Amino acid sequence: MVVPTPVSWMYNVSFPCTYSISPTSKSFASSGCSYIVSVTASSGCSWTASESLSWITITSGSSGSGNGTVTYSVLSNSTTSSRTGTMTIAGKTFTVTQSGISCTYSISTTSKSFTSSGGSASVSVTTQSGCSWTGTSNYSWIMITSGSSGSGSGTVYYSVSSNSSTSSRTGTMTIAGKTFTVTQPHVEPTQWTLMGDCESMQCTQEVWVDGAYVGSVGYGSGNLEFGTYSGSHLVGVYSECNGTVSPVACTEVSSGQIVQTYLDSASSGRILVDGIEQSASSSQCN
Repeated sequence: MVVPTPVSWMYNVSFPCTYSISPTSKSFASSGCSYIVSVTASSGCSWTASESLSWITITSGSSGSGNGTVTYSVLSNSTTSSRTGTMTIAGKTFTVTQSGISCTYSISTTSKSFTSSGGSASVSVTTQSGCSWTGTSNYSWIMITSGSSGSGSGTVYYSVSSNSSTSSRTGTMTIAGKTFTVTQPHVEPTQWTLMGDCESMQCTQEVWVDGAYVGSVGYGSGNLEFGTYSGSHLVGVYSECNGTVSPVACTEVSSGQIVQTYLDSASSGRILVDGIEQSASSSQCN
């Protein structure tokens, strides 16, 4: 009987390496941050991690064998646009998304007052880089001369026209979404002095302002002052001779300037505004 010889068999069995990562993506705010990705792999299975964008940096775990972790950091995003990048970890794609900054705006001052003569000034705008804005005037007497739009921080230059009216005024500009208020007073009316004299021995001159008697002047009294006025008024001079009153002159005076005069050149009466005598043009008084 033949006894069989025992035979030993040895087999080398290799299993393929498998990899997985967790998570496969991550979203960040504009400020950035650091985070970790876990790698799951069979024992002895090596792997690497790499990035290709400057704002994503692997700080540890750029390679390993078997299970491991990858630590990475994301830089802050100083623009208003969101961005997306990737890393390759153990042959898997890891996606990073990051939002842009939210624009905030402020202006250096919110109001300014000017004199009635007007002038020029500027307003500074402060905001983040890449944040656009505009500046517009809401009134024709306020004019933006430079800086009507910009991106990032900037300056708006503007001018204010003179106010020749007798009313103060308020206007606005809209700069980077903010309201800027301009105030301007009215022109102060010019004051003027009313005087009269009489060169006739027989007559007395009566002076009226806006239909109200203010005084009279006789021969030899010289120039008499009848008051100081501002704005527009109608001045009348009448001659009283032997009980008869007749008009000598009617003058419309506005802010010290003679607008229209009716003067009887044959009369001896005169009317002066700030010491300046009027010229004769008509004997009609109205």
